[in-house]
Amino acid sequence: MDKDITEDLLRRYLAGECTPEEQERVNAWYESLGNDSDLTGILDVIQDEGVEDRLLGSIKARISPGESERPVRSLTVKRTTQWVRYAAVLLLLVLAGAGAFYFSAPSETAPNQSVLVANTELTIRRTRLPDGSVIWLYPNSSIEFSWDFNKSARDVSLKGEAFFVVARDENHPFSIRTADVVTTVLGTSFNIKAYEHEPSIEVEVMSGKVRVGLSDKTGQEVLLTSNQKATYRKGEALVEMKEESSELANELAIWKPTNLFFENASVGTILQSLNERFKVRIHVSSSSILNCMIRADFNDQNLPDILEMMSKSINATYRYEDDVFYLEGEGCTN
Repeated sequence: MDKDITEDLLRRYLAGECTPEEQERVNAWYESLGNDSDLTGILDVIQDEGVEDRLLGSIKARISPGESERPVRSLTVKRTTQWVRYAAVLLLLVLAGAGAFYFSAPSETAPNQSVLVANTELTIRRTRLPDGSVIWLYPNSSIEFSWDFNKSARDVSLKGEAFFVVARDENHPFSIRTADVVTTVLGTSFNIKAYEHEPSIEVEVMSGKVRVGLSDKTGQEVLLTSNQKATYRKGEALVEMKEESSELANELAIWKPTNLFFENASVGTILQSLNERFKVRIHVSSSSILNCMIRADFNDQNLPDILEMMSKSINATYRYEDDVFYLEGEGCTN
């Protein structure tokens, strides 16, 4: 990070305690962020409770109307190195709301306990593990992992559903445990559906290789590659594999990163493109939402991240319920 942009300065900026000269310095630094930006130290600031919403307010204060008759909200995601990319997205576009997760961690005196991260909202929320792996938790889902995760083993317990992008580490395989199934990978992206109330557990692979077997070691294991799916029916000592199909590809479509650019486009136009690109149908609570104008550059983003950014920029929210996305808010007037 720029030596003139300290953590203390960012905190005072967010609290409205900066001098006009300091505000101009932070604004100029914000505008100059690029692919090679050094964001060291930012993670400690943005992870504080409530910081994300204050950052969003500060960003919006710097958005000026475009040439259109309606105000244009600007959104830009710039491709950066792996860890810096996530930090930049969190800082500039505020992907995760402060209240998105219930986070429970042990005290320093009890290092052998586990960390619990639970998504209690109706949006799909993203969290980053200490090894750099990224997990998108569906509503009413949670993960649990050891406080010393990545020091000896990378083991995660899952309840509900989540999409994983696992950081590659050949010396430390990554394992996800559900009720009766263990999924092991080195580095890949895949989805696991393991709700307690449903009769089966499903593992779908978007890229890489995944090994799926039973936690008690009985029955056969299956090795999945891209666009393959394994299903375990609870109570049966059998894991079945399904070959790739158009149906399976559509189920994973929302997680495939894409590049989209819109210049002064209405939300209605953007939603039409998103529906076609990700094979979904996004509903709106009010037709006035479709009138909002956005200037957006989505670089290497999946659908949940795009919807999160869009909803924040137009004072709306999105939710995911019963396999359907909803965009809700007051919208914009002509």
